[in-house]
Amino acid sequence: MARTCFLLRIRKRPVRARGGLGPLAVCLVFWAALACLFPSPARAAGPEGAKAPQAYISLVIDDYKNLGLWETLAEDCAAKGVRATLALNTLRVRPEDWKRMQARIAQGHEVASHTSDHVPLSAQEVLNVRYFAQNTRSATAVVDAAARKLRIFVNGALTPIGDIDLSADGPASTLGDLARAINKINGCAAQTIDPKYANIPSELLAANAGADILFKAGFVPLLLDHPQFVRYELESSKRDIEKNIPGYACTSIVYPYLANDPETRRIALELGYTQGRTGENGSISLTDPKGYDIMRIWAQMPRFLFGETSSPEFPGRVKAFLSDLKKKRGAVCIYAHAENEYSNEDWRKLLALLTADPDVRLLTLREMGKAIRDVTVPGTDGFLHFKR
Repeated sequence: MARTCFLLRIRKRPVRARGGLGPLAVCLVFWAALACLFPSPARAAGPEGAKAPQAYISLVIDDYKNLGLWETLAEDCAAKGVRATLALNTLRVRPEDWKRMQARIAQGHEVASHTSDHVPLSAQEVLNVRYFAQNTRSATAVVDAAARKLRIFVNGALTPIGDIDLSADGPASTLGDLARAINKINGCAAQTIDPKYANIPSELLAANAGADILFKAGFVPLLLDHPQFVRYELESSKRDIEKNIPGYACTSIVYPYLANDPETRRIALELGYTQGRTGENGSISLTDPKGYDIMRIWAQMPRFLFGETSSPEFPGRVKAFLSDLKKKRGAVCIYAHAENEYSNEDWRKLLALLTADPDVRLLTLREMGKAIRDVTVPGTDGFLHFKR
């Protein structure tokens, strides 16, 4: 035991002052015995009397293209006895890169889902369509989800001027392909509302009875079936990761562009995700009376939090952040993207300060999720509440 039991020593070799033990000495012996039998909770929480963490931080590198940055951060973390997370968008991962990730996972690091196509999960209006021709009274675009078809009708005719196959193996399987197919129809024009939407499968468009695309209305948006779209993105990326890293379970979701909503989080839980990272609108404090939402973990970029690592004020800013975080019993993420946003040298300087604080635990996002659940209980409000 780390403590020496004063009571046992006295029994083994009694020591008496002249006139016997006084009242003060008896009290000291009594309290020493209690300390041996009932160590304080802070000391009993960890091995060899280590104090329980006062705050948790997960370090995350976002995006597949930054795989090399994460690998180096993982090495630097391992040297300090901690681990890091990669938020992976899986659509174009090369076979050799899966092997690189397997090696890091074997060391305890984490690969989290960042969806398949790296698009905001809040996306709904995705494709603008318009029809223009002389002497046209009406033009409608009908999405037939059951048949996986987009049909364009003009002037109330029963026969469409365009009948486009939206299926996965058809010529317009993505929204980018669909826009090009529509543009080939005489009088029609189409474009994705955001270039990021080009790879979204066309069959995820929401069914409609006919959108008015006549030029007088300007460009009219076609909508996604939002639940189906979210499920596709979260399910396909999870499947990609688990298929290419045998024996590994992907349980963390990092929402692209920080975008999520209650429906997205509900679907994530249904699919087996157990923690999710968002941005500044996420949960910070485990002791917040309103509860902690483990599917909306707070995150911010280190340069925004601490400024330049070359600044003489950098160490003080980090220490002030940690001090505030410990007061809140915080559980948060610090993340970055490319080298020009936060270099590996920047990460090393930050890592040295974070690991110097014995009351702060650095964990992967998945490890942090487990640590959070260990010190909280689920409430009827759907949030986690700190064990008092």
